[in-house]
Amino acid sequence: MSDAPHLTGACGVGAGIPPDGQKANLRDPQTFSPVLLTTSAITLLWATAFTTGRLCINFRRLIWADCQ
Repeated sequence: MSDAPHLTGACGVGAGIPPDGQKANLRDPQTFSPVLLTTSAITLLWATAFTTGRLCINFRRLIWADCQ
């Protein structure tokens, strides 16, 4: 930690020693936002499709458990 005085807090400290041939990249790490957005969009699409399907199929015989 003495070689990185510009980093503050837990975000500036690596989780462990990187493997041989690798360097820690704490300044400009790889982003996972495209993966996160894609996964969230697919999950939301599936949840909406299944909820809509359940409501369409059970519309005439909805019970209190379907509302909670």
